[in-house]
Amino acid sequence: MDIFLLFFRMVLVLALVLVLAYFSLRLGLPKLYPGSPSGTRLMTVVERLALAPKSWLYIVKVGEEFLLIGVDGGEITYLKELPEELGEKVDLSEPRVKDFKSLLNFRLKTEGESRADESINKQQEK
Repeated sequence: MDIFLLFFRMVLVLALVLVLAYFSLRLGLPKLYPGSPSGTRLMTVVERLALAPKSWLYIVKVGEEFLLIGVDGGEITYLKELPEELGEKVDLSEPRVKDFKSLLNFRLKTEGESRADESINKQQEK
């Protein structure tokens, strides 16, 4: 009977901790990282290009401007403002990859096609 009481108290405390964690994340994070109230984003990373393991180039849309930013290790450098014509070429209405599953399927499909092409080329060479 005593073990049952200890188990019940442990489950009750665990439930209380989970409820407190949920509400603190739900209510606390928006105060720590406020977003715009309308839900629209003012900044968007349009594209990222890896130059080296810890060096990247970013094209960032801020308002109506496109900026080129370099990141090297922990250092961020503003490089230049890009021409407005870039905005006409880039479609930001919906993300290119909607979720991990579609990205994985795309990668598996393209890799499978390239491997199939390689095997066909090897068979044709023989």
